[in-house]
Formats: sequence, C-alpha cells, structure tokens
Amino acid sequence: MRAAEGGHTTVVQFLTDGCKADVNASNKNGYTALIWAARRGQDEVVRYLAERRGVEVDARDKNGYTALMKVCKGGNIKVLRALAAAGADVNGSDDFGYTALMIASGCGHIDIVRFLVEECHVVVNSRNNRGETAVRVASDCGNSDVERYLTPFLLHSPPSYVSAATSTAENDVLETQTMSIPPSEVEPIDFSTSSSIGPNYHRVKWLEADACVKLLRPDSDHSSLEKEVHLWQGLRHPHVMNFYGVCDSVPQLQLFVCEYSSKGTLLDHVKSDSVERSSVWRNLHEAAVGLAYLHKQGIVHGDLRCSNILISNDGIAKLCNVELSGLLKKSSDASAGANGFVRWQAPEVLRGEKLSFQSDVYSLGMCILEAVTREMSWEDCASDNAVTDRKLRWAPESTVDENLEPRCPLGDAKTLVWCMCCQDPDKRASLASVVCGLERLAVEEDLDPEPDLPFDFYNFHDEFMRKLWWAVYEKMTVFYHDAFDEIKKV
Repeated sequence: MRAAEGGHTTVVQFLTDGCKADVNASNKNGYTALIWAARRGQDEVVRYLAERRGVEVDARDKNGYTALMKVCKGGNIKVLRALAAAGADVNGSDDFGYTALMIASGCGHIDIVRFLVEECHVVVNSRNNRGETAVRVASDCGNSDVERYLTPFLLHSPPSYVSAATSTAENDVLETQTMSIPPSEVEPIDFSTSSSIGPNYHRVKWLEADACVKLLRPDSDHSSLEKEVHLWQGLRHPHVMNFYGVCDSVPQLQLFVCEYSSKGTLLDHVKSDSVERSSVWRNLHEAAVGLAYLHKQGIVHGDLRCSNILISNDGIAKLCNVELSGLLKKSSDASAGANGFVRWQAPEVLRGEKLSFQSDVYSLGMCILEAVTREMSWEDCASDNAVTDRKLRWAPESTVDENLEPRCPLGDAKTLVWCMCCQDPDKRASLASVVCGLERLAVEEDLDPEPDLPFDFYNFHDEFMRKLWWAVYEKMTVFYHDAFDEIKKV
C-alpha cells in the first residue's frame, strides 16, 4: 500500500509478482493499494493494478468510497480514464448515496463531469439519500458551470417520483395562487456565464421592462416549488429583491421572474474605483435592514455573501437568493454542507448545527469584512479546510490571536465585526444593534462626525441596555429623518 501511495510501480510489481502480496488487502480505513494510488493520483500504479487479474476495482473503504470516487474528488482525469477502461463501476454510490458524478459536481471538476457524462454515459438524474441529483449538488456548492452543463441532460428525463396526475394538480394550484407569466412575454437578453447580477440569475426583458430570471433546478418537486414561490411572493421590502411571477418556458423548466439590479452585486460595487466609501457603508446598512425584515418574517437567509447583495439602478442594496432553505421552521435540515460557502458561514453551522438568526449575523459580519477589505476573509488560506480550522478556533470575544484573525483595519468597523462574529452565538451582537452601528458608520463617512455623540452603542454590552437604547433610537429617527432629508437637499 505504501509503495502504491508513493507511485513506485516497480516496487508494487515486485511485491505482487515476486512476493505474492495480497493486492486486495486493506488497512483499518478500508484503503486498498488501488484506493491509495487513486487517492494520490498515481496513474501508472492505478493502470498496473486495475489491469491485473484478481484486483477488486470496485473495493470500498469504510465510507463506501471506491477508487473511482476518490479520483472524482481529486480531479485526476488520467487516473479516471484508467479506472473506467478497467471496468470500474461509474454509477455506484457511497454510503450516503453520492455517485461519482455527484462528487465531481460538488468539487467543481467540469472536465471529470464531462468525461463521466459523454464517455461513460452515467445516469445523470440519480439521487442521493437526501433526494439530491448532481445538478442540485453542483448548485448548492456554487459550481454554476457544472450546473449549466448538466441541466439539459436532466431535462430530457421527467422526474419518475411525480405522477402525471399529481403534477397536473399541483401545477393548477401553483398557477391559481401565483402570477403566471407566459414565455412570450419574456425575452432573453444576457444568458452568459457572468454572475454580475447575482448567482443563478440572467437578464431578460419582461414586457419591454428590465428584469432577470432565476432558473429553477429541474429536479425540484412541485411541492418544494410551490413553497418557494409562496415564500418569495409574501416578501415585500425595499431591500429584498422583488418577485414578479413564474414562467413555464419549456416542460420541466420553470423560471422565477424577478427585479433587475443594473449595478450588479455589492462585491462588484466595492471593487469599482468610482464608488465612494460612504455608499458602501450605506449599502451594508440597507442589507442589514433587509435582513432584519426577513428575520421579522421568521426567515433565516442562510447564504449571506456580498455576491447575494445586489445594487439597483438607484444605488439601493437588495438581498437575493432567499430560498426555501431559509424558512426558520425548515432550517434544522440545513447546514453548511448544503447551503452556503465556508468562508461566510458561522462556525456552529460548519459543525453541523442548524442555521439561525445568529448565524445570519455572523455571515453579515463576513460581508462587512469582505466589503471593507475588498477581499474574501482569510484570503491567505488556499483551501476550505484551512479556513474551517481557523474559524473554529477564532473566538474574538475571549482571545486575541493574530494568526487566527481575518484581516481587518482597526477602527469601528473591526469593533462591529468582532462583536458580530463571536464564537458563541449567544454573545453575538443583536441585529438591531448592527443596524444601528452600520447607519452610524454610514453617516460618519458621509458627513463630518460630530465631536460629542449622545451615546456610543458599543459601550453597552448588556443586552437589556442595548434593547433600551435601541427603543430610544427608533423614537429619535421618527423626528430627525424628515429634517435630515431637507438638509441633504441643501
């Protein structure tokens, strides 16, 4: 096994031919010599072992992974070709129901995905134990190029788990309770791979007005679709993307028609040299206000990133990608493995705990960090595993360790983010205090700060005092906003 892992083909050949070593022997993790070689990308050893008589090409480790699945995770196309040529099972699944295609889709290896589909003719619409297809796995992991490639293959096969009668009945319910938009009213404008208006969104014209569409995953059943439509339909807020209706373009493919945000994502916005710093703080405040509205509706966003905050034509921030997984009553089923990216997720979610209002506050803190520094948190970490390790050990409320901290300039921004990103969810700043703090930072950037502010919100760590001050602050805004609008005109 060590010789196979190290790629020493001659040693492996000597041990198997001269010493009659058992080529199918495994260690405590179930790794055979072939699995070791595949895991390390040793194509010569894999080719030798796979072609040798008596070798179990589809031997599994303790998690049900075969050598071929290991290769699909690592992304070595040469090793994959050798295993496929030796007759390895390309449609097998691990203990969790994940096939080689799902594994490659989740890792974003588009060349591996193409090979499996076009040359190995794998079953594209297989489902894992959670009912997910490879398209769903690619989408949840943010691999939009894989998702776009696989979707047409999935469309050719109607879902077998929905009967015709059930499908028709649920479609009738959907159409009677939502606004149905005929395909003739929707004209595609930009279906490029660019994500300038947010992940999974594409620009269209709807009745000559600018709009965008979100392509619904074709493996979603109608009950899930109906719930997601009802979720979006009930959201009405200036800082949440507006939903217009559902368009049935072709069988098995439906589109959400939504508001178009011409200035792209907040991430694009902050990287533009023409954008003033004050507008960035204003947009972050608006995003926090939109999040507060979602929480009031009992909804956890669950996937907050700067790329999920859009900027409209008039410079207003709007939250997008508020999906079915964001429902608080459903959030116990959602974790970082299926929703969101590691760099933005809270540490407790990375441990497998459910999404919560507090985890949204943490993710918003990561958005502030990304907007202020114009780079992802822990930019120096090359892998998600390295990021996860730092996040699980970083506790800004109790320890100071510059080796674990993400980069952030000193000042009020750092104070705010550190309060939002406590390791203990119960010690994180409330969203109300975050909204207050972001507005204060936006005003300070827009105008010269007053020498003596009436209070400093961050001096009050007691949650009861914070709530009292927040109540006072809300009363104050009623009186000064009208006057402030007049001052801005002057």
